[in-house]
Amino acid sequence: MLRQKDLYNRVATKLYNVYHPKDIEKILHTLGEVVLEATSNGESVSLPNLGKFHGKYFKAKTVTKAGIAWLTENTYPIPARFRLKFSASSHAHTEVNKLSQKLENLEKDINK
Repeated sequence: MLRQKDLYNRVATKLYNVYHPKDIEKILHTLGEVVLEATSNGESVSLPNLGKFHGKYFKAKTVTKAGIAWLTENTYPIPARFRLKFSASSHAHTEVNKLSQKLENLEKDINK
């Protein structure tokens, strides 16, 4: 897992160390706040090469069968709600799929 400190350092390195990692930290925290603020107002937010954040509405419903034998006689109301959703871009899918290719090549090398 990539720790936050390492993330800030990698971003700073990609930007040729023009920004200090503390500045990168402030920028990323602010970006997170802006994305959450926009999606809570019903807007979608697209980030280049990454994907789109958006809120999704789920209707209220009542669960009558909870899947547990002794709970099946009861009903459970679930209120209407919004959830934060993320749709990855095609570029993000391509980059993540490169890991699958690396694993396949590794398996081939092991099985030789």
